[in-house]
Amino acid sequence: MKIRCVCGAVIVDQSDFLPDKARLIADRDWEDVLHPEGDAPLDEVRERAWRWSRSLWQCAACGRLYVDDRNGRPHRFDPAEAGVPRDLLGSVHGERWKGQLRGYWRASRPGAPGDLWWSCGADDEGFEEFTSREALERRYREVFARLRSLGILRSALLSEGERTVHRWPEATPDRVTPGWVTPG
Repeated sequence: MKIRCVCGAVIVDQSDFLPDKARLIADRDWEDVLHPEGDAPLDEVRERAWRWSRSLWQCAACGRLYVDDRNGRPHRFDPAEAGVPRDLLGSVHGERWKGQLRGYWRASRPGAPGDLWWSCGADDEGFEEFTSREALERRYREVFARLRSLGILRSALLSEGERTVHRWPEATPDRVTPGWVTPG
């Protein structure tokens, strides 16, 4: 999705972990999302948080906010004065926000069958391609160790086709890493 701000800048929302995007849950719904009645499974709590929240974005150029209504249509809110911080929707961790590391080996893919990408913290990101499965795994383990030691890694996954070679943290019934299937 793209939002063209009235200042001329374009807000692009085509991935996760965006610095200028947040989710909004109404104050009247906050406790119901965090503390549902009964013993709701963690997946149900997450699903409720997703369904009951709305997206909002901040234009990095001018500071305007765009907030989705209940139908998913964004509405613009203009700052009352100049000099509004451009990082209002930034992570509570600031430049040390936790990101992810992904490595994939697809032997049937033409060209370079392996790729590795990561995006963590303010300036720690990369994308590399590999023609050797061993080189991909070696580099994955190097980047994994470095990002973990910096404390900026949320999750990591290395797969070969449909087989998971490495996953961190391990998925458990009470903690499912978003986008991953819980084994079992």
